[in-house]
Amino acid sequence: MEKGHNYPPREDYGFDVLKLSDGGNTHIWDDDYFLWLHDQGVSSEAIMQFWDEVWNFHQTPFGKYRRNSHYRSLVPEDQVMTGWIKCESRKFIEESVASDEPFCLFASHHAPQNHDYLPEPYYSMYDPEEVAPPVNGTLTPELARIIASYAGKVSMLDKHVGDLVETLREQGLLENTIIVLTADHACFLGESGMQNKMWTYEYDSRIPLIVWNPDRFSQGMQTEAFISNIDVLPTLLDAIDVPIPDAIQGMSQVEVLSGEKESLREVLLCKSGEAGKQRKGAWHGDWKLLYRTGMPKIELYNLKEDPYEANDLGEDPEFQTKRDELIHRMFFEYATTERYPNPMPEIEVKRQAGWLGRV
Repeated sequence: MEKGHNYPPREDYGFDVLKLSDGGNTHIWDDDYFLWLHDQGVSSEAIMQFWDEVWNFHQTPFGKYRRNSHYRSLVPEDQVMTGWIKCESRKFIEESVASDEPFCLFASHHAPQNHDYLPEPYYSMYDPEEVAPPVNGTLTPELARIIASYAGKVSMLDKHVGDLVETLREQGLLENTIIVLTADHACFLGESGMQNKMWTYEYDSRIPLIVWNPDRFSQGMQTEAFISNIDVLPTLLDAIDVPIPDAIQGMSQVEVLSGEKESLREVLLCKSGEAGKQRKGAWHGDWKLLYRTGMPKIELYNLKEDPYEANDLGEDPEFQTKRDELIHRMFFEYATTERYPNPMPEIEVKRQAGWLGRV
C-alpha cells in the first residue's frame, strides 16, 4: 500500500498484493487511490481536478513544490490518501488473519510530505501565527502556513498509524508482530532558507526509526549507533530467523536493537540526488563530511558543536587532517563495502579521490 517510486510502476517487486499511488508515475485511471475514490462515489470530474491539484508542480521561493499542498482538503479525512492507505492496510491484515497466514505489510505514506491535502481537524490544529521561525531562516506567512500544515499532517499520520496498531491489537496479533516506523528522507522547512530534500544535511537526511517487538528487541532503548534505512530489510529477516541473501544491501542491526552491542558501524554513508549531481556524505563520530559530484568543494561539520551545520570547516587549514581522514574513510568504505547500494569500482574511487586531490 504505497508510494514506491517503482519503475516500471506495475511490476510487483515481490509483493503478492500491490496497491499503488505513485506520484504521477501511474496514469490517473491506473492509480489505485483515484480508482478507489471513484468507487467511493467521487465524480470523474472531481477526481480529474484533484489529480491536477495534487500532482502538478508550481514554483515557490523555495523551488518547485506541489500546488496547494498545504491547503484544506477537498475530500473528508477518510478519503485522503492517508485514509486510503489505512483502509487498504487494515483490509489486508484482516484477510491475512482470516486465512491464518503470516504476513508482511509495507504501508508507505505520502504524508507528511506535500502530496496530501489536509482535512479538518488537522488543517486548523496548528495556528500559523504561533509557528516558531526556522533556524537560520526567515518566517514568511506562506512558510508559516506550510509548517502548520506539515505539523497537521504529522498528527494525522500519527492517528492513522495508531489505528493500524489498534487493528493488530483487536486481532490478537500485537505481541507477535514486528512494527517498524521509519522514512525515506526528512525535509527542510525554511531552515537556512531551504526547503524540500536531497541536500544530505541533517534536516533532510536524519530520519526516525522506531522498532517495536517486546520479545525480540529492547523496549524504550535509544541508540546513537549509525543505522541506515538499507538496514531495515536484513534486520527484519534476521529477527525472524530467515537467512539474509548475499544480494541484500545493508546489515542486520538485531544485536544493536536487542542491546547486545552498542554499534556495528564506524562510518555511515549517504548519498542523494540524480546521477552526475549526487551529494555524498560520510559520518564518523561527531564529524560529517559532504561533497557534491563534479564540484571540488568539501564541506566538514562537527555535529556535536554545530548541530545545525552553520559553520563549514571544509576549507579551514586547522581541520585539514580531519577532513582528509574522512575523505579517505568515505572512499575506502565505498570501495570495499558490498553492503551499500551500487558500490563504486576501485578505478572510479581512485579517479574521484585523485580529482579531489585529497587522498
